[in-house]
Amino acid sequence: MNLLQAAADIAEFLENRRVRYFVIGGLALQHWGEPRLTGDVDITVLVAEEELEPFVDAAFLRFSPRISDAQEFALRHRVLLVQARNGVPIDISLGIPGYEEEAFQRAVEVKFPEAGKLRLIGAEDLIIHKCVAGRPRDAEDVEGILIRQRLRLDLSVVREWLTRFRGYPRPFGTLREIAGACPPRAGQGRGPIMTEGPGKLPEGGRWPLARGRHRRDQKCSGKRWPIFSRLVAR
Repeated sequence: MNLLQAAADIAEFLENRRVRYFVIGGLALQHWGEPRLTGDVDITVLVAEEELEPFVDAAFLRFSPRISDAQEFALRHRVLLVQARNGVPIDISLGIPGYEEEAFQRAVEVKFPEAGKLRLIGAEDLIIHKCVAGRPRDAEDVEGILIRQRLRLDLSVVREWLTRFRGYPRPFGTLREIAGACPPRAGQGRGPIMTEGPGKLPEGGRWPLARGRHRRDQKCSGKRWPIFSRLVAR
């Protein structure tokens, strides 16, 4: 399987339809942080509500669905589960106004040898996505981005949006407190800023970025998300 070829395939489809997109997930992580094994392409698109059904129909004509109720699932959960012509799974998340609309303005164009130019999610927004996901591997990924990008990051963007999503009652740490607490190279330990911290969840108990087949019924109410605290200085 060639992930870059699959990414180029979906990017060509979206660009021909003039649909804004950015690549997230493992491919974006390879550019911004410490690469890890990934077997699919994750991409977010921004489609107007009145164009949503025609876009979903066109996507399923171009790419094979991976589940039997793919169209109904896509409209209900705002994610299309398809596969490229070379068999690589592709998850197409349908962006929502607000945060993701702003994130598209921070997306960057990166040239890959086997795929040409692809639009990737910005480093700051990849951190935000992974903080919201909140899995142990996401914590490691965030640390890798902080180590690799360090002073090139605009952490005010991260602090602003995590504060909105989390409702955290105190401000996030300074650039020096966050980036300086990380080890200079990968593989040298975890750094001293991992703490537990409570905080209120968004109204309704759902994160705006939590989409996908495995998270379709995920409820967040009452849970703690320690990864947020990696960017918090007490």
